[in-house]
Amino acid sequence: MVIGGVSAALQGVPALTYDLDVVLDPEQENLDRAIELLRELDACFREHLPAKRLRPSRADLDGPGAKLLVTSLGPLDILGELATGWSHADLEGRTRNLSLEDGLVLRVLDLASLIEVKEAVGREKDRAVLPLYRRVLLEREQRKE
Repeated sequence: MVIGGVSAALQGVPALTYDLDVVLDPEQENLDRAIELLRELDACFREHLPAKRLRPSRADLDGPGAKLLVTSLGPLDILGELATGWSHADLEGRTRNLSLEDGLVLRVLDLASLIEVKEAVGREKDRAVLPLYRRVLLEREQRKE
């Protein structure tokens, strides 16, 4: 599932983001598919660059920590758990499905939950985007009334 700035942008927040943040379903076959995709994207851990190109293994993806990668398409952060302590299972009921081109459906963390995460993280860059996130959420709620 997509979280962070890309999720917010896909839900109408007018903000730019530097990387793609995702939380993987920890099921065995899903992690196997993720490793295959990461190989295709020439993924490696950012913290080891430029000295060496350390590639993620399946074992690297299975756990709560953050895996900060760079791919042929750009930076990718794979998170096992969020700052709120939420795992993939905890996030299941906090997502929305967005339909994209060619019938592709993307699962994203809902905006209210993104706000909770940004508040929990509390970094300056997270606090800076909170007014935008809140405004879009408020406008969406007002349209529903």
